[in-house]
Amino acid sequence: SRHSRDNLKDYTIEYLTDVEGNWEYFCHFVQRSEVLSWEDDVQGPFGLGKVRLAQSGILVFGGDAPDKGPGDIRFVRTLLDLQSRHPERVFIILGNRDLNKLRFYAELELGAEPFDLPWDPNAKSLQSWLEGSNLGD
Repeated sequence: SRHSRDNLKDYTIEYLTDVEGNWEYFCHFVQRSEVLSWEDDVQGPFGLGKVRLAQSGILVFGGDAPDKGPGDIRFVRTLLDLQSRHPERVFIILGNRDLNKLRFYAELELGAEPFDLPWDPNAKSLQSWLEGSNLGD
C-alpha cells in the first residue's frame, strides 16, 4: 500500500548514500541498521547472502552506488534486488555517479549511433568527441 503522512509513523525510515562500490561500508551499514539484516549468516565481501527489509522498514538510497570500489556490481545488484522485492518501501535516488555510468553505457552500446542524449541535446557523440580529440584512430 502507498504510504501517507499519517501512517509513516508506523515505519522506521533509513537513508543510505554514497556507497560508491565500497562493499565493506555497506556491510557495516547493514550491521548497524534497524531495517536491514542478512537473510542468513553468509554475507560480507565474499558471501552470497541476501538483504532482508524489516516489515516496518523503509529504505531511501540517496545515490552514488558505483564508483571505483571493488563491490560496484555486487552492491548495485543487491540494491536492485531489494528494491524489486519491496518496490513500495525501497526508494532509489540517482546521484551524479549513477547517471555518469548510465551515460557511459548508453554511449558505448553497439548500434547506438547516432545517439541523442535526452539530458543534453548538444552533447557530442562518442565518435565525434574521439575525432575532435585526435583519439579516433
